[in-house]
Amino acid sequence: MVFLVNIASVLLTSTSLITSGGVSTSSSNPMTDLPTEKIYTLSAISEQSPAEFVVETEVPNSCFDLSRPSVRVNHERNVILFHLEARQINTRGCSDQPLSALSVIHLGKLSAGHYDILELKSLKKRGELEIQKQNPSAVQDDTRFAEISSAMVHQDVLGYRRLLTLTGFFNNSCSTFGTATSSVRQTSSTVIEVLPEIHKKSMTSCELGRIPFIRTFEIPDSIESGRYLIHVFAANGRYIDRIASVETGIEKTQTVVWNQDSSPQ
Repeated sequence: MVFLVNIASVLLTSTSLITSGGVSTSSSNPMTDLPTEKIYTLSAISEQSPAEFVVETEVPNSCFDLSRPSVRVNHERNVILFHLEARQINTRGCSDQPLSALSVIHLGKLSAGHYDILELKSLKKRGELEIQKQNPSAVQDDTRFAEISSAMVHQDVLGYRRLLTLTGFFNNSCSTFGTATSSVRQTSSTVIEVLPEIHKKSMTSCELGRIPFIRTFEIPDSIESGRYLIHVFAANGRYIDRIASVETGIEKTQTVVWNQDSSPQ
């Protein structure tokens, strides 16, 4: 125990506090520590862009709400420490089972380097984050994306194709989606990025207004089945994060070739 305390004191020296979730002193709204199920880190992060990672956790039931995470960064040792809590907001009508939840940890801009991600209380290593000097494959700041309301992974009615459907709005009648084949791409073993880039139609005039859309992308065959963080870029620097299982579609039907005698081969 003394050994852990000494490590903690070293790690917390020269650290910067990014965010802090308060500890409740009210018995009417008790706080509870949350487990870390999985860490998802984005691969395309440079020191010119704000860094972040996503923690998959679970709250005890539907009467608990995620609190603001506590995060500290030790810049000398390149260590990120985090802690998640949830606050009980109700005691009636609660679900019987725990519920999965996501917490996005915003870190701001970090210097290039390799960072270890540790739980603040246990000091257990839960992941790693790589910050690059420059990233030529990163999304450009002037790239325009649609306003996104929801993202859903599913299969077509026959189960042949794996699809990702977005709903959202255009801000005017001249906007349309691009034809880039890289709109859905796997950037790491656990992350799929979606880039709903929009372009302007060749029109003389545009009508302003919120125009709803439903856009479906096919998930490439090169992406294997598994559980992924779906990271969808949206307008004004926003994004939507979803955890989804991407399953392989059913086997394609057998092709039957008939010879001149009309008998299958």
